[in-house]
Amino acid sequence: MKKSILLFSLLAFIGLSANAQRTTSVRDADFSFLKSEKTLNVIFDYEGMTIGKNQTEVDYVEEKVAEKNEKKAGTGDEWRKSWEKGKLTIYEPMFRKGITKKLEKVGLAVTEGDDAHLTLIVKTTRIEPGFNAGVASMNAVIDVEYIFVETANHDNIIAQVVMSKVQGSDAYAVSDRVKIAYMSAGRRLAGYIAKQLK
Repeated sequence: MKKSILLFSLLAFIGLSANAQRTTSVRDADFSFLKSEKTLNVIFDYEGMTIGKNQTEVDYVEEKVAEKNEKKAGTGDEWRKSWEKGKLTIYEPMFRKGITKKLEKVGLAVTEGDDAHLTLIVKTTRIEPGFNAGVASMNAVIDVEYIFVETANHDNIIAQVVMSKVQGSDAYAVSDRVKIAYMSAGRRLAGYIAKQLK
């Protein structure tokens, strides 16, 4: 009996892995694997993210901190804190807000924690912060990779899809520009999923 269960589990894992979509455009993705799910865990990953034209996040932050501290001591260090805090308290809630409404309409609840069978890893690969200098401005833009994995085993990747050049706004503050991109990213992904789950 144990051998039968083990063999079935192994075959199910192989089948899942073999059919996993590897990094395709979100427009071409098949989200049918979510049809049997009632909940979807969502987490965020910023590792290896670049800023602007291929600058590492570390270099970008250090540059901004030095620039601001030179103008007024301590303001750069405060900016560093707000940069990190913005991910947790602004960008992530905005993404969740964007994705939740449409998915709930098709019976898929977005959760935080390990209760769901599947987890969506929202991996930001690039942020273009944009700018607003009064007379001239540029919208923020983000590139995101969505990685759907088994919650109990993140090595078991079900699908990987990308969404590029998601537009934010040209608001004065960086966080205000970028948060709109996260909201849009959540809404757009939810739209593609909901269409297939109806």
